[in-house]
Amino acid sequence: MTTLLANPVMLPHHVYRNVMGDEFVDGLLDYVYANRDRFEVAKVGGKDEATLSVRVASILNDTGPYRALFEAKVREMLPQVTKDLGVPAVDPKRIEVQLAAHGDGAFYARHLDIQTGSQEGPRRLVSMVYYFYRLPKAFTGGALRLYALGPNAPTQDVEPARDSLLAFPAWAPTPSSR
Repeated sequence: MTTLLANPVMLPHHVYRNVMGDEFVDGLLDYVYANRDRFEVAKVGGKDEATLSVRVASILNDTGPYRALFEAKVREMLPQVTKDLGVPAVDPKRIEVQLAAHGDGAFYARHLDIQTGSQEGPRRLVSMVYYFYRLPKAFTGGALRLYALGPNAPTQDVEPARDSLLAFPAWAPTPSSR
């Protein structure tokens, strides 16, 4: 058997800090708290039921008045993001925005974000995770584990920092949050 990669290769990723500002973060946190009863158990891969062996989290697809602000910022940042990741520039038809709450013991197992199988090609080319939380930070954990490609591939954990955005190619075997 031939191995295509003789040495492990860490996939590109980039963390952007101070993305939206404290006023946005505080307002979004108030919105999340006011809508906490609307969060649902996360489902995986378009399935109708939760797959608790793959993902344990709560999600809300409605980000209210914060969606437009966040989408505008992502569109503004996208040329720099694709440059930093070394991937082709994209002009997305849509930007998926979802709130995900990861409480004690929550996780998302190693997976790909690219969602293949569509006749139109991959639905996602770049994935981003935005971190926001109240200060002082009242939790431990929450790091996203990025996996390298190749034999005995090492990992790199990215710790959550308030008002930061982690970007990576959607085809990367990532993130695993614990």
